[in-house]
Amino acid sequence: MANTPTPAGLRLSGQVELAHVDAEPDWARVEILVRHALTTYPGPGARAGLTVDRWMGHRPSTPDGRPVIGIASASPDIRQD
Repeated sequence: MANTPTPAGLRLSGQVELAHVDAEPDWARVEILVRHALTTYPGPGARAGLTVDRWMGHRPSTPDGRPVIGIASASPDIRQD
């Protein structure tokens, strides 16, 4: 889990959901992040006025999750220098 302060508030991230690209997000994961944040920052104002904006984005990855190392032969504009 990563906690990053931003001008808009605290951004929580850190879970990867492996699912089909058309699958609906598992928003229960957001609740896990919020629960951990409230444990990490238990101050008296931590729960007052708490709003949660849920967002999910797709991250590029390979089917087996292994990193790609080397030159991208199908994309000549991507180089290894």
